[in-house]
Amino acid sequence: MAQAEIRASDIASFLGVELAGENIAVARPMPFDAAGPGDMTYWQGGLPPDRMPAGGLVLMAPLAARNAIPAECSVIVMAHPRAGFARAVAEFFVPRAPAGIAATARIAPTVRIGADVSIGEYVVVRDNAVVGAGSRLCDHAVLAEGVVLGERCIVGEHAVVGCVGFGNELDGDEMVDFPHLGTVRVADDVRIGAGSTIARGTLSDTVIGSGTRISQGVNIAHNVRVGALCTIAGQAQVSGSVTIGDRCWLGPNCSIIQKVRIGARSQIGIGATVLADVPDGAVCMDFDGLSRSEYRVLRAWLSQHAAKR
Repeated sequence: MAQAEIRASDIASFLGVELAGENIAVARPMPFDAAGPGDMTYWQGGLPPDRMPAGGLVLMAPLAARNAIPAECSVIVMAHPRAGFARAVAEFFVPRAPAGIAATARIAPTVRIGADVSIGEYVVVRDNAVVGAGSRLCDHAVLAEGVVLGERCIVGEHAVVGCVGFGNELDGDEMVDFPHLGTVRVADDVRIGAGSTIARGTLSDTVIGSGTRISQGVNIAHNVRVGALCTIAGQAQVSGSVTIGDRCWLGPNCSIIQKVRIGARSQIGIGATVLADVPDGAVCMDFDGLSRSEYRVLRAWLSQHAAKR
């Protein structure tokens, strides 16, 4: 079945904004520098570009679009063109996984599954788990007992949600494993990347807030509470009982020690090690979770000290 023609007006209507210029047919999304006739692209900069793709559709911020709309190019003006571009590509150009359960999947009889759920090959969903409507479990994903997955979530290939966490006590000459009686509760619109693990809680639950994005290879330990609209990049290590506020950004390979609180809207740098609480809105660099200003002071002191040796 041939795909219906996509017009620039369809994209503008979907985004809830107006179209300036011709209502061209849009064939594909492309990077700005490679875009040509019939291509959709975006310009993120605040100043107008040196050239515009003739015959294409460009999403631009208001300031950049000022005096930059040639007659042969169609333009959609919006505050966040990159986000608008991503929404439009997902809506018009990304194939949707068909709803249904693969024959190789193993689903416990007590699992509750919402409407329009897609469950891939060799997925395992254990007793009393809940899969919200519109969610997708990619090949080889695992939801352990009692895990609650919200609506429109995506769990990537080989990701495990609800595994038993790493908790133990040394009692004399014996190692005692701490029981994990809690579960994992994942809110709506969460993405969990391939190969990531989210441990179930010990006596309470591990919680992931709505809209949060978790990249590949992330480890989130027991009892962690992640707020809404957070970004956790690849290989981040979040230890047990950490609390992460809303809209935080955790960089690749960062490590957060147990029971630390990361304040809302904070940013944790690439490879940073956080050993103490981080206040709201802080920017932590790559040395023990120091703020940017504290890190600069420390770096200057270390440089002076090294010069005296």
